[in-house]
Amino acid sequence: MMGCGEPELESAAVPGPPPEPPAPEPRAPVPEPGLDLSLSPLPESSEPRDGSPGRRFRNLVSLQVPEEQVLNAALRERLPPQARAPPPKEPPGPGPDMTVLCDPDSLCYESPHLTVDGLPPLRLQARTRPPEDTFLMHRTLRRWEA
Repeated sequence: MMGCGEPELESAAVPGPPPEPPAPEPRAPVPEPGLDLSLSPLPESSEPRDGSPGRRFRNLVSLQVPEEQVLNAALRERLPPQARAPPPKEPPGPGPDMTVLCDPDSLCYESPHLTVDGLPPLRLQARTRPPEDTFLMHRTLRRWEA
């Protein structure tokens, strides 16, 4: 509305000098001499840096990993760990002497009556067994019960 006497606002930009860029942020203050700077950030110098890649790219880790190494690591994660075979056990030594607490003269012996009509009488002979067989039999029975 132009006839009201109010100046009309222009929609176009006013020609003139461009706006000033924002002021750069102030840098960190220079520390006093004699202070420990081990935790301070490295000062940025305004000088151009050396363009040699040897000085700029030190202590970098290679990102190229062999495909076989990646596959082996993934396979190890998925498979259950291999059960190791237990080391071979030494055979047990001789067992304790079972006759230590008894007197052989006071032992009673029994003999079975194994007569059958028409057959000659059988002659039974006792066979001695080593004392460790008793403990082997006991261990075997315990395993069967478990």
